Amino acid sequence: MKLTYRVVDGEVEGSWQALPMSHPETGTHTGTGTFEATVVAEALEASLDPPSSGAPATLEYYVQAFDDRGNRSEGPTDTVGIEYCLY
Repeated sequence: MKLTYRVVDGEVEGSWQALPMSHPETGTHTGTGTFEATVVAEALEASLDPPSSGAPATLEYYVQAFDDRGNRSEGPTDTVGIEYCLY
């Protein structure tokens, strides 16, 4: 499982980044059930450098799943609003 995301700040689109997703109980990257990934501030900055102007931005993301035969399934792109502080 993989979470692919980027920061969008107005007209500026960040580069796509990817994080492995893991099962919250086992910590593994395979199997069935619910998987999770955490996007930390440094990862947001890796997508959009320089980072957001400080105004709320958008995180675009989609999830990919792979089976042991190399087949891939991809969910639709979705968005969530984000806010983070610049020092």
